[in-house]
Amino acid sequence: MIVDCAVYDDGRRRSGRLSLEDAFEAGRDAGAFVWIGLHEPTEQEFDAVRREFGLHELAVEDAIKAHQRPKLEIYGDTLFVVLKPAVYHDDREEIELGETLLFVGEGFIVSVRHGEATALAEVRRTVEAEPERLRRGPDAVLHAIFDRVVDDYLPVARSLEEDIEEVEADVFSPERSNPAERIFKLKREVLEFNRATGPLAEPLDLLCEGDLPMDGSMSSYFRDVRDHLARVVEQGDNHRELLTSVLTANLTQTGVRQNEDVRKISAWVAIVAVPTMIAGVYGMNFDYMPELRWSFGYPLVVALGRDLHLPLPALSPQRLALGRHPTRGGSLHALVAEGDCIFCSIVAGDLPAEKVDEDEHTLAFMDLNPWTRGHALVIPRRHTPNLYEIDDDELRHTAVAARRLARRMRERLDCDGINVLNAAEPAAWQTVFHFHLHVIPRYEDDSMEVPARPRRMGADELASVARELRG
Repeated sequence: MIVDCAVYDDGRRRSGRLSLEDAFEAGRDAGAFVWIGLHEPTEQEFDAVRREFGLHELAVEDAIKAHQRPKLEIYGDTLFVVLKPAVYHDDREEIELGETLLFVGEGFIVSVRHGEATALAEVRRTVEAEPERLRRGPDAVLHAIFDRVVDDYLPVARSLEEDIEEVEADVFSPERSNPAERIFKLKREVLEFNRATGPLAEPLDLLCEGDLPMDGSMSSYFRDVRDHLARVVEQGDNHRELLTSVLTANLTQTGVRQNEDVRKISAWVAIVAVPTMIAGVYGMNFDYMPELRWSFGYPLVVALGRDLHLPLPALSPQRLALGRHPTRGGSLHALVAEGDCIFCSIVAGDLPAEKVDEDEHTLAFMDLNPWTRGHALVIPRRHTPNLYEIDDDELRHTAVAARRLARRMRERLDCDGINVLNAAEPAAWQTVFHFHLHVIPRYEDDSMEVPARPRRMGADELASVARELRG
């Protein structure tokens, strides 16, 4: 269906209706061009456009059938461009991709739209309000459509990021949920989004170079669109990597929970095993069991069961499930030291990790939830809960390993700076109670923000705090 057909003369739309039969001749006037917009045309509807403008049959076939990858092809003096507009449906967590196909030649531009994403009527109204822009001809319309499609990618990327943050929080929540299905679904949507955005870089590179049947006056404008697209593509790559890390973390959490369940079941079996054995023996009704006829046989068996059962509460399901030694008190640090520390499991090789550096004293591996590209953790191999309790030698080895990794990041990741962070106790955001240093590469254009803002402190207050620390 032909949605609109108009001729633009010196940047302004001519009044009156323009028939398709007169479109080609109207676009041949000096300073004029024609813009024809179609929505999901049939083969018969598009055939008249093909004959009027002499469009190549292969490009026409693609325009009618759609389902093409983003691309730019040249047929004689005509450019054929395929774009994949996108819109994100938050309620279904699904991306809807449309398809916009453009034929650009001297004195005309034909736009063919499939799907409902990124309607071009608003683009037409926008450029019609800027006559100076339209004086640049069909190239200006091509840029406006590119710009709108790429700009519409940004809210899609933001919505995906919000859903990924939700599923990440779900994975690390105390509730025993398993969001694996949601993770896989989001991963599929991210891959589909990347298939729409990634291939568009090559057509934009060609448009920026200006080595096409165009006047090249819009090259600088297309470079701006390319910069926006590069940001979207980078976000898509980050989303894919983050979802892979979240999925790995979810599988790890599931494995840890299953181990806890098995240990709890084993604990209950150990607790009831002794009384079950005694009850089983004395429930078999054997005739030749002399103690059955003893005066003190019954109280002796009850006392024996009690004496054998008394040590078992120290092996309660909770303690066995947490791996706590019955003689070690109840601190969280003692619990994680006995087998529930994720970092100790990584050191032992029981859990997977992307290791980047190691020696006999330390280990460094990638953070599952990186703040920036290259964010890694450095830990001592021996379990130490936090900064308060690590001994001097282990602290020295860990700091040296962090410096070694930071130098490597500067050399290989071309970062602009480094943050080294440590958290001690939950109030300072410590979540894994095994001493570790965050080594975070910083880039001038990264989005990392420190969650706190410094405040000014008066001289008297500073002096008071200083006296407390000196004392």
